[in-house]
Amino acid sequence: MGLPLRVLIVEDSEDDATLLVRELRRGGYEPTFVRVDTPDAMKSALTNQIWDIVISDYVMPKFSGIAALKLFQESGIDLPFIIMSGKIGEDFAVEAMKAGAHDYIVKGKTARLIPAIQREMREAEVRRGRKRAEVALEEIARRFRRTFEAIPDPAYLWGRQSDWRIILTQANKAAYDLTEGEIGDFIGTEVEKLYHGMVEKLNLAMDTGKTQREEMFLKLPTGEERWFLVDHAKTDEDSVLTITKDITDHKKADQALRESEERYRSLFEDSRDAIYIITRDGYYIDVNQSFVELSGYTKEEILKLNVLEFYVNPADRLRFQHEIERNGSVRDFEVKFRKKDGTEINSLLSSTVRTDSDGSVLGYQGIVRDITERKKAEEALLESEERYRSIFEASRDMVYIRTKEGNFVDINPAGLKMFGYTKEEMLNLNVMELYVDPADRIKFQQEIERNGAVKNFEVKLRKKDGTEIECLATSTVRLDRDANILGYQGIVRDITESKQEEEKMKRYTKDLERIVDERTGDLKEVQRLLYNIYYKLS
Repeated sequence: MGLPLRVLIVEDSEDDATLLVRELRRGGYEPTFVRVDTPDAMKSALTNQIWDIVISDYVMPKFSGIAALKLFQESGIDLPFIIMSGKIGEDFAVEAMKAGAHDYIVKGKTARLIPAIQREMREAEVRRGRKRAEVALEEIARRFRRTFEAIPDPAYLWGRQSDWRIILTQANKAAYDLTEGEIGDFIGTEVEKLYHGMVEKLNLAMDTGKTQREEMFLKLPTGEERWFLVDHAKTDEDSVLTITKDITDHKKADQALRESEERYRSLFEDSRDAIYIITRDGYYIDVNQSFVELSGYTKEEILKLNVLEFYVNPADRLRFQHEIERNGSVRDFEVKFRKKDGTEINSLLSSTVRTDSDGSVLGYQGIVRDITERKKAEEALLESEERYRSIFEASRDMVYIRTKEGNFVDINPAGLKMFGYTKEEMLNLNVMELYVDPADRIKFQQEIERNGAVKNFEVKLRKKDGTEIECLATSTVRLDRDANILGYQGIVRDITESKQEEEKMKRYTKDLERIVDERTGDLKEVQRLLYNIYYKLS
């Protein structure tokens, strides 16, 4: 079985193509081939199939070897292209080689064919390998550049020259930003002219391959002076990548930490919260004055006690310990403590673990907060909610809770009776379905969102049977924790009968006023007649 070989044969003669295939088989190949003799056929073959080599005749009725070579070159495919012709002369051969053919073979003299194919196949593979290497190097360079630019801290590339000078070759965006672009003017500048004293670390990084670290105090173009932690890492034989990290804040933090420790002791002693430090076994190491006051013990007594003597329920200590060692901290862990005088108090523990340098748990530190009064307040609130529910259910007026969009969340029995709906029907209604005049809904919404409440808002509403009733609505907004409006809650009172009585009263008053006016007119006429009689008699 011969070596597989995919051959594109550009040849007008089928017989010559057959002879070529036979010669390839004699040379140890098992060719797969297609014969083409027009530009379109060749272009289609190059586009739709993969080839190892192209062998072309030089002179054809509808095509030429030079034209085939040009079309092949335009495809961008890197394969051996051999011209094989019986009519090729020296001038034609030179022209073909200049045009880019890899070799030419005279038909009938095929002794060079197989060696030429073998040679060109090897050279094509070498070219492809070189191309792959170039592409890989370009990709590595692109990736390095992308990585280099993506480094969030200012970074610099240094190169050692043949005369041992070290110059700046690149700087990333963060370096340009740090120097307000000035670093760009120093590409190609020796390190000593930029950062005095850095050259020793750069040479050590190149010579030993070990990352070198130093701290530097630099003055920026803005005039600001800052501390930097500088790492120099070798990238290749004569190149070093330097990454600088601004540690000014860290330096300040160290100083602040020392000051903080002093303040911590002051806060520890002066805090109104009860603060403690305790071993893992439950023995107190330190407590502040507030802890002393909360517990009723002296500090000396507390430091001799185990924490279990404070727990009303010892099982709470086990739950606390399990949670804090699983999570590293606990927050608002609710537990009952017993004071020295036996009084039980509701408390919240917020604590963190204390570890040694190996990460082993040494103990815990935290705060104990007395929430006894708060618990009483919560219980009072529950009682209040129960009373509210009782009032809600027993009220003779409609009491409701609804969303901002108008959907009912809850409604009391009086509301159901007022409108004639079941509770299920009411919860599926939108409030707009109750308004006789939709414009009233808009006015209500505007007023309550502007003022946070409405009082005695007069409106006509429609019952399930279509009856219109006069109502007074008093409502307030319901807010979430971020003060966003969730909806409204309030009371609706049916004032239809009182409105009717009011209208009757108005009519009665009007009739009374009319009668009084008529009687007043009659009296005035009598007065006028009496005056005339008196005048005549006198």
